[in-house]
Amino acid sequence: MATKRVKAAEALVDILEREGVTAIFGIPGGPLLPLYDQLANHPTIRLILVKHEQAAAYAAFAYAKVTGQLGVCAATLGPGATNLLAGLPVALVASVPILALTGQVQTTAYARSAHQESTGWFRTPNQEAMYAGTCKHTATCNEPARFADFVRHSIRIALSGRPGPAHLIIPANLLHQTIDYTPLDPSEYRLLESKTCDYSAMAAIAQRIAQARSPLILAGERALLPDATCEIQMLAERFSIPVATDLACKSAVDEWSPMFLGCIGVLGHKVAENYLKEKSDLVLTVGQTFNEISTLSWDPSLAAGRQLIQLDTDPE
Repeated sequence: MATKRVKAAEALVDILEREGVTAIFGIPGGPLLPLYDQLANHPTIRLILVKHEQAAAYAAFAYAKVTGQLGVCAATLGPGATNLLAGLPVALVASVPILALTGQVQTTAYARSAHQESTGWFRTPNQEAMYAGTCKHTATCNEPARFADFVRHSIRIALSGRPGPAHLIIPANLLHQTIDYTPLDPSEYRLLESKTCDYSAMAAIAQRIAQARSPLILAGERALLPDATCEIQMLAERFSIPVATDLACKSAVDEWSPMFLGCIGVLGHKVAENYLKEKSDLVLTVGQTFNEISTLSWDPSLAAGRQLIQLDTDPE
């Protein structure tokens, strides 16, 4: 596509629109006001105001979980950024893609104790350092000419591999500037289909399931995706394989399904726990994190005496 001259805020909205984003959650603030101006009458992206920045992060998390699309939240600099931060750890743990946008003082005010500066200079809070422990990626774009690349790079990281939140800091003097912008479809800067599959391994797993007398599917939080839960239920019902979930994946399978045993783990159902411990000879886990809650504090009897097969998007 042809390069054109547009405001940086317009380029940001165009990138998000091409990614299929239909809602942005946040509270307006100085550095990001050009973004909100662009959204005021936008035909497809709705701005949803919240009462607290932490709620914006949680709303983006829920949006991404339900739609399977990128969740976007935004906050201003200073306390806005620190408030937004508190809502992002859940997305990191649950592998949910979020783009978190926060403001910063203008680049000409760095290291000058500007109002609500958060660059880390002279004992001001350091946004990048704070977000680094909560996001897959955090960066500050100081060069308007590279702004579109920074946005796309952040989105690519949020959606690639094991998804999670990515954070981009935008100085106050950036969004209103005019830049050279080349519109790109998502397929031109990131992989849209990363579902690589080892078919020989899948065939071996299918054979083991077919040979098992009492197989069980154990679904975990990372299986709670729009394109995964229906397939889990279809597999279970077609081959009469009982399904248990952990509490974080409770709605993945229709609870009226004849194959659903209930939840397992702390606060779970004894029916599911007893079937796993006393009857199953093979457990196929899908998106299971094997955390303390879902394993009854890592009860070794859950895995003893049976085959355990793990399917997950996370190679770690």
